[in-house]
Amino acid sequence: MGIRSDIHSAVMQEYDMRHFLSRQELDKRIDEVYNKNPRFSAIDEEIANASVDYVKKRLSDPGTDIPPLASVLADLKEERRGLLESMGYSEDYLTLRYFCKDCHDTGYTGGKRCHCYKELATRYMYQDTNLKNIDASQTFESFTFDYYDDSYTDPVTGKTPLASAKEAYDKALHFVKNFGEGSGNIFIYGDTGVGKTFLLNCIANELINMNSSVIYFTSFELFDSIARYTFRENNPDAIYDHLFECDVLLIDDLGTELVNSFVSSQLFLIVNERILNKRSTIISTNLSVNDIIDNYTERTFSRISMAYDIIKLTGADIRIKKKIH
Repeated sequence: MGIRSDIHSAVMQEYDMRHFLSRQELDKRIDEVYNKNPRFSAIDEEIANASVDYVKKRLSDPGTDIPPLASVLADLKEERRGLLESMGYSEDYLTLRYFCKDCHDTGYTGGKRCHCYKELATRYMYQDTNLKNIDASQTFESFTFDYYDDSYTDPVTGKTPLASAKEAYDKALHFVKNFGEGSGNIFIYGDTGVGKTFLLNCIANELINMNSSVIYFTSFELFDSIARYTFRENNPDAIYDHLFECDVLLIDDLGTELVNSFVSSQLFLIVNERILNKRSTIISTNLSVNDIIDNYTERTFSRISMAYDIIKLTGADIRIKKKIH
């Protein structure tokens, strides 16, 4: 699972900025100490000159008995350390301070991405125009079954709303716990207010925390963006690259957009390309199966039915129940 190139670039730019800020802060501390005691400047100059002189002498007359450089430097560094301590500064006051002590602001430690890289990537993902719409408080831990009825059976699923919700929850949790290339896809449908978007956000937040590249669109935003890049900016590849290659594409509220032949063809293109690329897609909608077929063609739903785990949530509108309670 890769990080989108634009996210990676943003993270590396952050590291460049961190290096600049660390160096800038160190220069300020050096100037402060030099101004308080000029001997510091002299010691640093002697250390630099000692190293250069040692190399020159070794090259010009290899046979000459020259005092070891380490012992010369050790005396100067000890004087420097003692002077710093006598002025009330810590021993490391004039050393470079890294934002991350583990990777020294490189983003990598032991040949692997550092934890700080993952934290930065997650931050930039959340700052992405569409991910900011994901409610970070909606997680598997905060999901509750309290508003799902267990007193009647839905005629389509043959299950109570509570049983359907528990099944949907388990499938969604299994999806993220076993996520990887070719993990499959999820299609969540049901009436308004039964928890589809909440469950979608649970999946999104978990995957983002796992450092997966995630793109979120409401259905209206998705097709409006594709139309803008296609017709107004004449550059559809600018959005297709992200839509086809990200680890997970989330399409919320399919059916809220104005459906026409362009929208229908674009949905099939996205669904089909991501199946072929073994990239996961999660779609939520208020539409019934028949509505999907009527609005987006039977060919599109055929691809969905073959490659997606279809989940139906049933029950009363949870938002209304919350207001009543």
